Amino acid sequence: MSSFSITGRGLIVIAVGVLGLNRFSMANSTVIQWPVGSGGNGYYYERVDMHSSTPLTFQLAEADAAAMSYTVGSATYSGELAVLDTNYTAATNFISSNVMYGSTGTGAAPTNELYWVGVSSPTGNSTPNDANYSDWTWVNGSPVPDSVVSTWDIDHAEGAGPEGAGYFSGTSQLWDYIETSSSNLDYGYIVEFTPVPEPTSLSLLVVGGVGLLRRRRGR
Repeated sequence: MSSFSITGRGLIVIAVGVLGLNRFSMANSTVIQWPVGSGGNGYYYERVDMHSSTPLTFQLAEADAAAMSYTVGSATYSGELAVLDTNYTAATNFISSNVMYGSTGTGAAPTNELYWVGVSSPTGNSTPNDANYSDWTWVNGSPVPDSVVSTWDIDHAEGAGPEGAGYFSGTSQLWDYIETSSSNLDYGYIVEFTPVPEPTSLSLLVVGGVGLLRRRRGR
């Protein structure tokens, strides 16, 4: 089991070698916040490049992102593949311009490589998904509206099977790709850092839950 930390940012990356692969992940030198004042959600985003001869499946990207964290002052943020379920158009444009293909961090990502985000379809190109896009879901459980999926480039070119989606070809449009990638086209992913509840908040939730349990037992 191997791990390393990038100092000065509180970012902890657990190498995917723990999952049985000889892989090295290199995060950008800059974690970028989408400010609330400019219509954002206040979360932080980062592009992670995966340098390896082993294909990066959706599941490996999801696990790698979930093992990351980011600390700003006394606040800790947990990582996950980027979820764009709120203000979708603005979110995809922000990431495209500032995280994926902008000049910050390590510079623009290669346009001919795919970077996973946190959305998947378990049926891929199986009926009825091809007809109405109804099977796509963000990793937080939120369904993706057909009106959003219809703006993606979905061609099922890799064949049948569960699919994920990500940035590709230098635009804010998402592209589908088979989750069990067998090529090196999947180069990395976008991690989103969201706030971790403070201990006091967690304590209140626990106390509230115990109180509710006691009231239920007393009935």
